[in-house]
Amino acid sequence: MSRPNQILPNQVRLAGKRIGLQSFQTTLAVLAKGDLAHEYGVDLKSVQWVTRANETVAFEPKPGWNIEYVAADADLGVMSGRG
Repeated sequence: MSRPNQILPNQVRLAGKRIGLQSFQTTLAVLAKGDLAHEYGVDLKSVQWVTRANETVAFEPKPGWNIEYVAADADLGVMSGRG
């Protein structure tokens, strides 16, 4: 996972990396993914999305999205420190 104190790496460095989100569909998560795609050119399907919250509205991701759900009490900050 990308560490919060790092300068945003370029899209090449994010490919294949894990990015932690509280939830995949919240407004802030959608805005963050939009910024990564449109401002920095990140291919959103090239990263592993890690989220710890169950989605409020159930959805089935389209093919190509890589979403990992972890325990609701998982500490994404600690996970980030471990990579």
